[in-house]
Amino acid sequence: MAIDRKISLIGLAAIVVLILGGILHIVALASPYWHTTSALLFNGKMLRVGNSGLWVECIATTGVTTCGSPVIADEAWMGAVRAMAILGMLTGSGALVTLGLYTFLRLETWSRILKLSAIGACIGAGNTRHMLIVQLL
Repeated sequence: MAIDRKISLIGLAAIVVLILGGILHIVALASPYWHTTSALLFNGKMLRVGNSGLWVECIATTGVTTCGSPVIADEAWMGAVRAMAILGMLTGSGALVTLGLYTFLRLETWSRILKLSAIGACIGAGNTRHMLIVQLL
């Protein structure tokens, strides 16, 4: 049985914020600028040597920038960081799907389950600000 209710503006705002957050999360995952490496010169100035991200490391030498696999790619903590970043993106996507279903589907029997699923997925993704928006619905 369908629920007779209007589409919530807060729900739409939460969906827009989740979509923007997902886009920014993808950009952050692909970015090679998570860390910048610098060297201290003899005259006291800092020289930027390179930068690295989760998947690629770029080093600038004599005006030529070469990119390759990060030196620390084999370390266990780097694998854990990569895994948690991807899991955060996937659970955020799950939150977007369940919030969209809750906002637009309007089914009485599934309403509470979808709302709780959206809240749980937001908690799992670490997006507590999104969880607060979902609770306001």
